[in-house]
Amino acid sequence: MRRCNSAPSIGSEHDDELCGVCAVAACDDKMYRQASWGDELDSSGYSDARSSPEQPEPQIVRRTSSVSLENAATQSGSRNIQKMLDGATVAEATAIASSLNITGTQLLTDVFGNYIIQKLVEFESPCIEETVMKVVTGRAFELSTHSFACRVVQKLLLHSSKQSVETLIDELTPHLSELITDQNGNHVVQRCLEVSPPIRVTVINILKRSLFHCSTHVYGCRVVQRVLEHAVDPNVIIPVLQELLQKVHLLVTNQYGNYVVQHMVVKSHAMFVKVVVDRLKGHYALLCTHKFASNVVELIYENASEEVRVLIRAELMQPFTTPNGIVVSGMALACSNQYGNYVVQKIFDNSTRKTKLEIKYHLGHFTRFLNSTSYGKHFCVLLDRL
Repeated sequence: MRRCNSAPSIGSEHDDELCGVCAVAACDDKMYRQASWGDELDSSGYSDARSSPEQPEPQIVRRTSSVSLENAATQSGSRNIQKMLDGATVAEATAIASSLNITGTQLLTDVFGNYIIQKLVEFESPCIEETVMKVVTGRAFELSTHSFACRVVQKLLLHSSKQSVETLIDELTPHLSELITDQNGNHVVQRCLEVSPPIRVTVINILKRSLFHCSTHVYGCRVVQRVLEHAVDPNVIIPVLQELLQKVHLLVTNQYGNYVVQHMVVKSHAMFVKVVVDRLKGHYALLCTHKFASNVVELIYENASEEVRVLIRAELMQPFTTPNGIVVSGMALACSNQYGNYVVQKIFDNSTRKTKLEIKYHLGHFTRFLNSTSYGKHFCVLLDRL
């Protein structure tokens, strides 16, 4: 099986979106997922429905009168209200919001009700925005650290007016240090970085105080990745990259720090990628066999120039002595390792036939060693097919 690396990935890129209706139906045993980056409801389908010239079915309007705060906080009631909103106009959504009488945080923090509020906010109705903002204002920090309400805060940051967004960010700014490493709050900070360029400098200044700690923190590393993604001003981001490069050896072998280095490789200037490659030089054989560092080596090779690829291959073909005293090469060692074999596969996938034949010739000297390991046998079969 492919190695398990459960920390937040860069494709993150790493995340199926959660449909409100389906989530409600799945909550029979009261189990729920913690909010995660990308967990929020997808609004694209709803936007298409609202822009449709077709008139909503009459029964949708008639059922609006049955909407109540009590029903919205139940599994079946929440499901029904979300279905009403699927094809509703802005006027109908406003009427539903009025019927719910949203004056407190009850629905925002409810396992079922929060999905209704998220859908209402997506309509971008000034009336709905004002109603929800009255509840959130003064409680933004508290709600941002709540597993359900933090999703509503994120929706407000994405779908509210510039004035409301600024109000939220002004209220959250004094609490950024706590939010960055909070299980739920870190997602709100990521949204702030996405919608508000001015706050990026503030976040970076906070991160500078404990950049390595945040980069190796299960939640803080996500914020560092978003900073690398959204901060484009060289004067702001270069000092961060320079500090990260100083501890790149520790980061690549860390469960969460390796994702920060991967983001550096993908999002940073070529100059910094070259520095990463040079800093790791002489250690590629061992890094290929490390659970977390092997991910970084794969990504470096995939995104590297041919010149850099040649250097990495040359280093991996150098003699390497195993802990058992067997002299092989770094590449042969990687082929026989549960993590390293994926690195060599990546090298194969990004090589010309000529390069593949060179690798085959090299590994041919270590056939006996490779056949003595389960992962190495796979490569012997692969090489025989060339």
